[in-house]
Amino acid sequence: MHETMASRDIAAFRSAFPEACVPAPSGKAYVRTAKLRPTLSEGRFGEYERLVGVGGEMSALVGIPNAVVQANVTPITYLDHSALHEAIRSGDAVSMTYRSMSQPVPHRRTIRPHALIKAGTRWHVRGWCTTTAEFRDFNLGRITQVEAVDSFGMPAGDKDAQWSTRVTMRLIPHPLLSSAQRQMVRDEYMQGTTALVFEVEMPLVHYVIQAYRAGLDPERHTPPEYILMVERPESLPAGSIWGHSAAA
Repeated sequence: MHETMASRDIAAFRSAFPEACVPAPSGKAYVRTAKLRPTLSEGRFGEYERLVGVGGEMSALVGIPNAVVQANVTPITYLDHSALHEAIRSGDAVSMTYRSMSQPVPHRRTIRPHALIKAGTRWHVRGWCTTTAEFRDFNLGRITQVEAVDSFGMPAGDKDAQWSTRVTMRLIPHPLLSSAQRQMVRDEYMQGTTALVFEVEMPLVHYVIQAYRAGLDPERHTPPEYILMVERPESLPAGSIWGHSAAA
């Protein structure tokens, strides 16, 4: 039933916008063309976030005053995002213009992407990078001019050892808090239990730390700026906090 409805919707869309998409070579899907333009939407990335349920919107609270302070800071175009999305689905690679803190001047990178990551207010794409010859995370807001290229010789996502490594990490109340404060933090973050526990892919460890503003060193990271601590950070796999797991 769902496939039939989808086929009808696609047929209706293609009838109204015949130049927007064409059948994929596999014959099981459609791909956008260079003539695709947002008509039924505004073509903003925030619409994609709302579609997949992570936009941070509170529009459901109709008639109730509310506010959202988490702004969208991923200004990628719909064409560039579509190219990345298709590369992940098909296992292909892309060439793109990229900027980073270490290389702020626009330059070309070639990657074979395999996953999208929502981290706080930003999105990243993870994939094999030919420049560094390793798997890296790339900030979508720093990506432009994405073009599909041949992925020959580039490892696929199943070769990403860090991504395949699941890490269990625990956030606990800061030991310098008073007994009453620690209990309050447990009630607020941990439903009264002793720790907030995550099991995530290794590259996501530092994103969890950033999202919860969790400290690593109780002597340097002190309250009130830090009320959560990573329990035994030295036990986490090498590179899961600093080093190559960080965004490129």
